[in-house]
Amino acid sequence: MKVALLGGGFMGYAILYDFLHNYPDIQEIIVVEKNAERINYLWKQFPNQNNLSFLQLDITETDQLKNALLGYRLLISAVPYQYNLELLKLALEIGAHFIDLGGNETVLQQQLALDEKARKLGITAIPACGLAPGLVSILAMDGIKHLDSTEAVKMYCGGLPQHKLPPLDYQIVFSAHGLLNEYLEPVKVIENGKIMEKPPLTELEAVHFSPPYTSMEAFLTSGGTGTLIYTQQDRVENLFYKTIRYPGHADKMRFLFELGFKSEEPIVINGQEISPRQFLETLLQKNLTFNAPDVVLTRVEVSGVAEDTPRKMVYELVDVQDEVSGLSAMMRTTGFTTAIIGQLILEGVIDATGVLPLEESVPTDVVFQRLKQRNLIINRSVQ
Repeated sequence: MKVALLGGGFMGYAILYDFLHNYPDIQEIIVVEKNAERINYLWKQFPNQNNLSFLQLDITETDQLKNALLGYRLLISAVPYQYNLELLKLALEIGAHFIDLGGNETVLQQQLALDEKARKLGITAIPACGLAPGLVSILAMDGIKHLDSTEAVKMYCGGLPQHKLPPLDYQIVFSAHGLLNEYLEPVKVIENGKIMEKPPLTELEAVHFSPPYTSMEAFLTSGGTGTLIYTQQDRVENLFYKTIRYPGHADKMRFLFELGFKSEEPIVINGQEISPRQFLETLLQKNLTFNAPDVVLTRVEVSGVAEDTPRKMVYELVDVQDEVSGLSAMMRTTGFTTAIIGQLILEGVIDATGVLPLEESVPTDVVFQRLKQRNLIINRSVQ
């Protein structure tokens, strides 16, 4: 089993950790990372691993990357979403299976358009395998399967510092560019059986978890539903995804956007052109990178009818940073889910070919079992 992991950042670290600690069948895993300091750090974290190697290379160097990865069976993209389409095309060229973390509607649709080519080549490609999109879709699909008809799917998820951190009561856990995309791009939902677009940062509601997260807020953001909107339109009357934050966060972000920080149109300051959005991304990355202990709050509610009786399936996962391994909750929930899906492809448990929607190709019970082995417990209840 030869696996190539593209990107050695936080999520790449978690995926690598899982393969080396929980998957003894791995023969070789190579990490492609352009940053030499990051490679040195990873070497120190995973010493004496005979099946681990590194390649310092920018993934945009397509020809070099292609030559280096010939013969690998699975490519895992743990880099920002804007590279995923070209990386999927590369996987098809070299005959490797492919998964990524997803996060962008446009890129996802472009990937799905390669379904026929992947099927003809016998390749399995599953985009959007992380947390949201990713695990929340698996939870939603498990609920849908337990119902004869589904009236509503409500998905909530957020990665947060365990304690409020001013000024936004938030810390950066992935790229600031990706975060702002979630806050700015149109949100697709299913409403009364129809796919609709709604503005992000709207439909604010209170959500409640166990202490100390008893009073949180949730609001519409883009990208979290992955392919669910399209695959479940004929089965679900209403479906949405909302991001969880500490109260007041959405208002603060709307304030910044109303001031003009969402604009990508350059403005001139002292003779220098600068994009307000790029400036905001830089400030967020600089000033919200606290590396404080985090928590991931996830809840999915699926309601409908089973055996002529109203029923609601509720799934909840609350995970905090693991002090032993040092892995953050976001790294565990995102990286472990991705790694498990990759392992199921390698084992042939997932054997369908094509560019596959996650919710139609991943066996939910198997994922739940393997997450439990990693101390990620899905609490499932029926109401």
